[in-house]
Amino acid sequence: MFGVDSSETSRAALAVVGDLLKSSEGLDATIFHCATPFGDDETVHLDETVPRVVPIAGSKAADNQRVLSLAKDALVGSGFDSSRVSTALQEYCSDPAVAMLHMACNQGYETIALARRKRARTDPSPMGSVAYRLVYTADKRAIWLVDPPLVSKDVLVALVGAPISRRVMEHVARYFGHLRDERITFMHVVPRLPPAYWDDGHILKGDERKERIAKIASDYGEMVKDVADIGREMLLEAGVPRKNVKFRVRTLKRGMARDIIREMERGRYGILVIGRRGSRNISRFPLGSKAAKLLHSARGRMVCIVN
Repeated sequence: MFGVDSSETSRAALAVVGDLLKSSEGLDATIFHCATPFGDDETVHLDETVPRVVPIAGSKAADNQRVLSLAKDALVGSGFDSSRVSTALQEYCSDPAVAMLHMACNQGYETIALARRKRARTDPSPMGSVAYRLVYTADKRAIWLVDPPLVSKDVLVALVGAPISRRVMEHVARYFGHLRDERITFMHVVPRLPPAYWDDGHILKGDERKERIAKIASDYGEMVKDVADIGREMLLEAGVPRKNVKFRVRTLKRGMARDIIREMERGRYGILVIGRRGSRNISRFPLGSKAAKLLHSARGRMVCIVN
């Protein structure tokens, strides 16, 4: 399910997803528009740089349908089969996040996608309130946040030791297993270890420290590699060329999120997939969390959060 509003950015993000998934099998798309009352067009994406050209109100049924029609044209224009596209409109919608999540739960949508919000200078929420709440409350669903155009279709899968790693692998295989020319890289960042782990009765010298770091990276790599192998086999079974599937281990340097962002930018990956636990208690997950940092920094990319 892809949530849209009247902005060009929203349609551009939809076209990106259509181009990415047009050759996939068994995937359908529903374009969802949540029309808020009183002409307030802060639906699932608010682009502060684009005028609100379509006044949204319950009595403006033709305008609401036009939003959906333009969005469908953008999706079909990207090459996505029109027979796999449906549209849905909810009028008098006071809370887009709740409306999207309610529809996803009732009708079995496993993925909710929306365009990345263009932040106004005075806006303290870079993700936008709707995206923020969906990321942290959509239990057992994936949230895609798209910032068009993508720098590439290469996929970076960040493995951070979450117990939902298998769900991440299944998501990658289902949505990206049709890719044949793009790289799909599984990466694990080895966290820093507590000082007690390093206690050998003396301060490690330079060579000893390098040897110990290499040993820890190798040990962690073997543990995570078992998880990555599941994803690799899923992708190979789906037809992804073996040479396009890689596994990498990186030792933590500047921070988990920053190291992932660095790898994403250095490798010019256009798609990032990461898992996290879902929770309905939003206060437990401040904007400083790993997922939030990744969402804030992933310009020109699509970030997939698998709950």
